Amino acid sequence: MTSPTPFPGQSGPAPADQDRLSPRAIGTAILAGLLVFGVVLGGGLALGRGKDYATPAATDLVTYISPSPEWTAGAEQTWTTTVAANAQVITVPGHLLTLETGDNPADATLTAYALSDSGAAKSWSAQVDASTDAGDTGDDFDIPMKPAYLMWGKNTLIHDTTLYDLDTGETREAPWSSSDGVMIAEDVAMACASGGKCTAYREDQPDTPQWTATMEYPERYFQYVSNFYQTVFVRDGQRYCILGNRTIHNIDTGERVPLTIPLPEENIAGYGTYATTDGWMIYLTDFSNRNTVYAFPPEGGEPIDSYADSEALANNQSAINTYRARSQAELKDRFADGSTETLLGIVNRDDNNCAQSVEVIDKRTIEVTQFTDDLSCLSAIHISEDRTVMTAGLGAADAQDVLTFRLMYNADTGEEITFPGMDTSSGALFDLVAEDYAIGYDPATGTLIGYRPAS
Repeated sequence: MTSPTPFPGQSGPAPADQDRLSPRAIGTAILAGLLVFGVVLGGGLALGRGKDYATPAATDLVTYISPSPEWTAGAEQTWTTTVAANAQVITVPGHLLTLETGDNPADATLTAYALSDSGAAKSWSAQVDASTDAGDTGDDFDIPMKPAYLMWGKNTLIHDTTLYDLDTGETREAPWSSSDGVMIAEDVAMACASGGKCTAYREDQPDTPQWTATMEYPERYFQYVSNFYQTVFVRDGQRYCILGNRTIHNIDTGERVPLTIPLPEENIAGYGTYATTDGWMIYLTDFSNRNTVYAFPPEGGEPIDSYADSEALANNQSAINTYRARSQAELKDRFADGSTETLLGIVNRDDNNCAQSVEVIDKRTIEVTQFTDDLSCLSAIHISEDRTVMTAGLGAADAQDVLTFRLMYNADTGEEITFPGMDTSSGALFDLVAEDYAIGYDPATGTLIGYRPAS
């Protein structure tokens, strides 16, 4: 969730560069890929805890939680309590955090609550300097959309260069600079400097660098996509993530998966790399404005297939795809042949990237309610796998949690799903902490309410 007012020092993206393979080129290519691939951004963090990172999961670990279709029956309260009013509210696995900045963000109060099915119980509080949470730090690597609070591994909260034990509030210093951009891939934190050098650390060995790699155009990447929680892809028991939407790395060793692009560098305007269940893909834009998809085997190397993207999305549209991992065949059906089987919806946006309406595939077009307050731009749209529930939430610049939403809709009827005790027109916001568990917050009163689908 977020505060009812913007973060102090909020700023916009830096001016774009026009050069070939410049920040503008990489940004344009990333955005193009995101629009059509529907890549999961940011960090959806579930309520459950206790994961054993020494035992890789059998499936890809997607960071977004899809809302349960049970919400179509409505929402009912399961518990209620009161926390600080006009605070930022953030949820991470097993915990809820409130940040009170008042008139002096440099002396803010961070309070942690143990979160369960039955409510939120206060655990600890600490004074923090939140004055640069939105960027504008005056250093050489300012990140306007930098999330100020990141969950690392099982039980560590990152704020700038301070690491908190989420159970006790005990602190220690992080090994990276305050100006670094930090990304999380399960128990691995990757701190990237302005020059592009990224250093990986493990939660259980926070002071020991594990490996280093180079990210291309790090500042532009962070500004464009704010992908601070990385989806982890598991291949033959090994864990991988895609660094900067470009290069694939084993997050335990740093080893890179090589992908050969069969096109001269001088013809490439930009590209992004993506994962499938049976390999990898590159979405490439050339200087003729043609979009081509290249498919690669799990071990990388030369492409095993390529085809033109036949998708005909307007400039003001973006795709919402299924959140499960897709095979290369499914993606080829989608992009080369126009199949909508793995497509959940099409978002129609205004010039500010705010959602105006959503065409839910095989359902209806939902007109997104428009607000006039400071948090009126609902740019984060999510649709349940069965296309029955849709949420509309704040973008990365206005929310600490990608799973924050302001509105939920029944896609069968087109009607808004209301949450008793919360008034969205007055600024109430919600976090989806599990597919069937949401927490609502009223900034004006500090009321916090837990919700489950109505029985």
